[in-house]
Amino acid sequence: MTAVPDDAPAMLDNSASARKHILVVEDEPELLRAITIRLCTAGFHVTTASDGHEAAETALRVQPDLIVLDLGLPGMNGHAVADRLRSNGRPRFPVVVLSARSEVEERAAAGALGAAAYLVKPYKPAELLAVINGVLKRPALVGQTPPRSARMSQ
Repeated sequence: MTAVPDDAPAMLDNSASARKHILVVEDEPELLRAITIRLCTAGFHVTTASDGHEAAETALRVQPDLIVLDLGLPGMNGHAVADRLRSNGRPRFPVVVLSARSEVEERAAAGALGAAAYLVKPYKPAELLAVINGVLKRPALVGQTPPRSARMSQ
């Protein structure tokens, strides 16, 4: 797990996304770095993981507001990570899936596991940011714990 890279731009507190915690799970180092920098620049606090086991452990420990999850991960794939988090009895985290797979079956499987959105690689960075912001603005699902930032203010 890594927090924000040392040379990433500083967080912007005046952003609507300030203090939202995003867990980014991606096994391609260049893409992980690019996503992290983009989200930090937009004002998010970012934690990263590069394999499925690390992702599940990190999500349960840090309780992020949202998870950006690649499906093609080493060790434990993204479907297994989402399933483990869902069946763990812990709060559900909104999940935005990133995948090179565009098949309808893959999208349906991700939806069945509760993914809030599904983006096919390659995608535009602005598209990922728009999807994340949109998901974070949705009302919480029945039985879902409020986002971490809301829990902290209670």
